[in-house]
Amino acid sequence: NDFGCLAGSMLGKVMYYSFRDGEAQTLAAFSDEGVRGLYLDAEMSYATLMDVCKGWHSEAPYQSSLSVNFRTWDRKNAQNVKHILQRGPWVLVLFPMSTTVMHVA
Repeated sequence: NDFGCLAGSMLGKVMYYSFRDGEAQTLAAFSDEGVRGLYLDAEMSYATLMDVCKGWHSEAPYQSSLSVNFRTWDRKNAQNVKHILQRGPWVLVLFPMSTTVMHVA
């Protein structure tokens, strides 16, 4: 898009490059789970990991502002996340016995 680009690794590292500032910034240095999906709009950068979605502001100082744990949506559901599918801001979280959809933006 016109704002910048995001890159994520299987070790949970998230990098953001701002076209406006011309600089690269590490948003997340490490996680036990790899990055499953990325989304970027004018105001926020989002990374979807195995059981959590994290968000950062897209302008300096790139502070973390969002963290949603998928397992806490339903207190009765103690299942682990099986798969994550993402297209744009829409995230589909597949549990062994249920499915949940979330709009990250």
